[in-house]
Amino acid sequence: MGTTGAMAPKLSSRADITLKVGFTMITNITRGHIDLDVDGRTIRLQGEGFHRGPLDFLVITAQIMRWNDGAEVTGSERAAMLKDLRVRAAARGLVVEIE
Repeated sequence: MGTTGAMAPKLSSRADITLKVGFTMITNITRGHIDLDVDGRTIRLQGEGFHRGPLDFLVITAQIMRWNDGAEVTGSERAAMLKDLRVRAAARGLVVEIE
């Protein structure tokens, strides 16, 4: 059985996660937020992280209003960011729910 790409490493702790997600990189996950780097811009997504259970992180969409540089997040930026985050994180074994 051959593979065409490298397998993703097993993670020992969700706190050690740095995932490449399309144009988005998850740079930090804590109990209360996920930090993202999106094409060189950074944003903190508020929510709730879970250590056990079927859900790894719940993102609260209503709180995604501004980039860390203070600029307003547009509706299309928010939608693209969240769609990419959920799909790519799931491919790595993380379940991210959007509320």
